[in-house]
Formats: sequence, C-alpha cells, structure tokens
Amino acid sequence: MTNLYFPAMKDIGERIRRSSYILLALDYDGTLTPIVDEPAHAVLPTAMRQALWALTRRSDIAVTIISGRAQADLQGLVGIPGIIYAGNHGLEISGPGISFIEPTARAASQELHALAHDIAKKLHRLPGAIMENKGLTLSVHHRRVAPVDAEEVWHVVHDAVETARPRFRLTLGDMVYEICPLLRWNKGSAVNWIKTQIGKPDALIVFIGDASTDDDAVQAMGDDAIVVKVAAEIDTVAPYLLPDVTTVQRFLQWVSELRDEKPIAV
Repeated sequence: MTNLYFPAMKDIGERIRRSSYILLALDYDGTLTPIVDEPAHAVLPTAMRQALWALTRRSDIAVTIISGRAQADLQGLVGIPGIIYAGNHGLEISGPGISFIEPTARAASQELHALAHDIAKKLHRLPGAIMENKGLTLSVHHRRVAPVDAEEVWHVVHDAVETARPRFRLTLGDMVYEICPLLRWNKGSAVNWIKTQIGKPDALIVFIGDASTDDDAVQAMGDDAIVVKVAAEIDTVAPYLLPDVTTVQRFLQWVSELRDEKPIAV
C-alpha cells in the first residue's frame, strides 16, 4: 500500500513487519465507525468489518477493541469471534481465555447506579440529553441538546459528581461527559494487562484511537508502543496521525500486508 497517510509510515511499517507479534488495540467510536448522534446507530462499516475479520484469522496478531462502551454493547455491535473486547475504558475485558472486571469498579457499581438515577431524574427536563448507565461507568451524551440547555446539562453532571466525590471522576469526551470510578486504571493499563494474559511479553502494541482523553493511556503503554490518533490534526501526545475512519481501515489492511512481508511502498 502506498505511503500516502503521514511521513512516519515507513518507520511504523518496518517495526510492524519485523516484530514477532502484534497486539492491535483499537477504539470503536470515531476510530472503527464514524461519530453519530445516537450511540446505538454506530454501525461497523462493511469494509472495516472485513479488515478486522482478516486480522483475527492471523496467528501473529491479537486484536483488541477497547472503548468507553459497555463490553456487552461493544461485542454485540462487532460480533467477530476471536477479538478481545475491553469495555468501560478497559474496566471489563472478555476474549478467548480472558475474563476480567476491575475489582474497585465492581465494588462501586451500586453507588454508581444511585448516581445514575439522580442524574437521569434531573436531566429529564432537558431534551436531547442521553443518560447511559454502563454498569461500571456512566456517559451523558449532549450532542443533541439545544445550546440554551447545554450549560444546565454540565451543571447537573458536575454537581452530581462533586457530591459523590471522592469515589468518582468526571472527564470530557466528544460531546459526552464520562463518569468513572476514581482509580489508577485506564485503557493503557488494560492493554498492558491483556499483553500479559496472552503470554506475549515481546508483542508490539499498536494503539489507534480518536480521544484526546486517552493521553494517560498512551503514557501507560510506554515508549515502545505505536500510538496513532484519528483526527484532522495532532493535539495530544500521540505522535502519529490518521485523518478519518476510512484511512484507519486502509491502515489495518496495510498491517496485514506487512505481516505477509510484502514490500513497503514509499
């Protein structure tokens, strides 16, 4: 595949080709599918599904999809056997021979449920706000909220989390507020844990995501990982860039070609 996407592609390609094993960790929304107004409508494009199927058939690559979505939701949307599904920002993980729920998050689930009930009751009067209880974390989507109500949504969520401190933290995503248990665990921690579980200590981690909030995860994965941001311009610690979902799909095809030891076109 021609090196059209960013100048460092040749360097990335050489590392992917010569590594003994690849742990490919992919976000879902904004990475494998375009961002949509309704989270339930984020359907995996056919070409992307085919690229993922091809990668999961390989014995030298492990594919993980790691997302803020609940693990069951993520697995239901993708539905490809052999993939490791890491939901709730890596707090719950399931795959071949793998089953994990982060203990602190599990212990906080009842308190989180009460917090969700409180927030949902207050958001009821604000059209367009979507409260999503994912069992271990909460998401409040405000993409469809009228501008006049946007500040009120923020106050409802912020005040609720402040009342619940120090058990939970609030982060800002792409038109979504994320409420998670306060603990030292992120997507990077989850990817490192998966790397240990699959018994491939020398695996090269290739992480692709679109969220600027993943910067702490990037740091957790270490300097050896290849980290790619899906965005129009780089604004995080991620050193490499893919502009859109279509290019991510082409990149995944290119990874498979490299593992077949096809020459790198530059």
